[in-house]
Amino acid sequence: ISFDVYDVLSGVNWGTASFIVTVTTDGVPEPFDIPAGSDAIEFYGNTVLLNLETAGIAFTLGGQEVEVNFTIADNPDYVCDEANILEELLDFTIDPGWKVDFVVWDTLVDISCVFDTTWGIDGFGDSFVVAIDTTCDTTITEAWTPTLTFGATYEGTPGYDPGLDVAAPPPGPGPCQSAFVIEGGTRLTSDYRGLMDETFEWILTCGDEAGTLIWFPDEIPDGINLVMNGYLDMRTTDHYDYNAGDVILINMYRDIISLKAGWNLVSVPVEPIDPGIDAVFVEPIVSVLPEEIRPMWREIIRGNIWHYNPTLRRYEPVVNVESGKGYFILSPVITSSHMEMVIEDTETTYVEVIDTIFDGNISFTVPGAPVMTFTERLVRGWNTLGSVYNFGGVPISDWTIDPEGSLTGGLLFSYNTGTSGYDRETGVKAGIGYWIFVMPPYGFDYTDVTIDAGILAKRLPVASAIENPDWVADISVSSDDGTRMLTIGLDENATDNYDASFDLPIPPVLPGAFDAYILESDEFGRYAVSVKKEGSWTLCINSPAVIQSDAELYILVDNRWTSIQNPVSVPAGEYLLKTDAEDSAIPAEFALLPNVPNPFNPTTEIAFDLPNECRVELSIYNALGSSVRTLVDETLPGGHHTVVWDGRDNAGKPMPTGIYFYRLTSDEFTSTRKMLLLK
Repeated sequence: ISFDVYDVLSGVNWGTASFIVTVTTDGVPEPFDIPAGSDAIEFYGNTVLLNLETAGIAFTLGGQEVEVNFTIADNPDYVCDEANILEELLDFTIDPGWKVDFVVWDTLVDISCVFDTTWGIDGFGDSFVVAIDTTCDTTITEAWTPTLTFGATYEGTPGYDPGLDVAAPPPGPGPCQSAFVIEGGTRLTSDYRGLMDETFEWILTCGDEAGTLIWFPDEIPDGINLVMNGYLDMRTTDHYDYNAGDVILINMYRDIISLKAGWNLVSVPVEPIDPGIDAVFVEPIVSVLPEEIRPMWREIIRGNIWHYNPTLRRYEPVVNVESGKGYFILSPVITSSHMEMVIEDTETTYVEVIDTIFDGNISFTVPGAPVMTFTERLVRGWNTLGSVYNFGGVPISDWTIDPEGSLTGGLLFSYNTGTSGYDRETGVKAGIGYWIFVMPPYGFDYTDVTIDAGILAKRLPVASAIENPDWVADISVSSDDGTRMLTIGLDENATDNYDASFDLPIPPVLPGAFDAYILESDEFGRYAVSVKKEGSWTLCINSPAVIQSDAELYILVDNRWTSIQNPVSVPAGEYLLKTDAEDSAIPAEFALLPNVPNPFNPTTEIAFDLPNECRVELSIYNALGSSVRTLVDETLPGGHHTVVWDGRDNAGKPMPTGIYFYRLTSDEFTSTRKMLLLK
């Protein structure tokens, strides 16, 4: 409740503002006295605002009568040596709620033919005036009266509410008409539910003839989401074509973000009123905890919210939340314990009992204006991406990509908290964050991705499965912190580079999480599925683990090849994998092999052999002998290794045409070769 107050002569004495609010329910008045200086009274410019929540005032029933008495004084001046008192009286009746009207058009309307459509409500607010081109060459104007209505009020229930819901007339001769159906089979043309319910579902049965439902998206209030048949966000379109006898489900949700116990990758599809991480993420979780533990857990949760910096390729803490970006949040499971006495026969023992204070699962909304479109600039490699206010989803095919061809293989992933892994996606949905891989064409350093909630909502396609290779091996890598499933394979049609039909790269590991992947020397680096024509694989793990495969597969541990058809325990590190132990002999001597191709532009492969585990450095030098790029500087196991140079220096800057040298150095071996970068 707010009042605008001005006094151009002496000014307003803001500290004198006070309210008396009287709420009358069923003839019984309840006064609320909010004195001057109360925390519930706020000031914004010339506006005095009463914060009802802070004042402890709630309007809970339709029909409540509210009277507001507002008092404020000005300052004494040379005209009046005493303050003047302003008193304003405001009264109104509570009739909260919302509704959405449907027009049922008995034939399918070709909305794609609309070229100059006028949508509006007439002066009485009870009919649509619509101009639509239904044949692509003529225009007609029709006045359509809404025939179906659904919504929510304080008095609404899931059942039939006399005086609120409207029963559909009994079927007569001719086609059966569309209607909402509630429990018991009652048919309604108007169906209202409870305004304060967190979620509910309407069931709409369509008539005996195909047709089109038409509505106004602007009638959908902020703070709720209406999704039709599980995929169509009603805010992003204005019509739906149905077939005779179809059943349409309309679900209402209030929350835009859902967290599960563990790590979550989310986005905020609104422009938050308060973008700070406390307001957006921390307080919704802390608010459900007991008062005495909130300060401690507020700090813990605040310290586990991260954003990925794709330029520096690292996780960074978050201060303010922006739309269009993805955020990593660790939702904790909080427990306590107590001792209980157990008496069996004559013996008394004490048992520790674990009590769950918070199970880590929570859903909440974020106040703010819905984001219906955004453009995010993405750099080469892995980036995080947010979503627009579309709960049905916007497929990749509807995005605007500049330059085109930057999304190699459409590598888009959501994070699965339950499996601690990644699920491949074909589009974005509100509230979910995503990993996306971008590879701009040569000459471009970044890609602009524009996503629009759209007016032609459609179902997200199912992610296409990768092909099964000629030979495949599944590998289980288990640690105390979880299990990762990896796959390697062999196929005559595969290459040593990324094959969209076979391979599956995966995004960077989450902060502090267990990690296992197949390492490849290319732009992607990390793979969950790696298929080659021939050769070996490098398995990387970041903590001690037990490795096992369902196929005949060998791992190199302590310079010995060991079958992993039985479980093998290994420490953190990099391990060679091969399909045949006899073919997996360690090279007899060091060797630095010629790069392929040579000359090259912009990438070339450099291979080298190590007869044993050792620390090696592989660096690139220009013609003046200055080091421009270090490709390897670590301890590697004995075996054959391949590294790719992308023609850039350590800062990521493309190098010019010229002669370059690459040198392999260890305690026991040094060798240098020459190559030509030709642009």
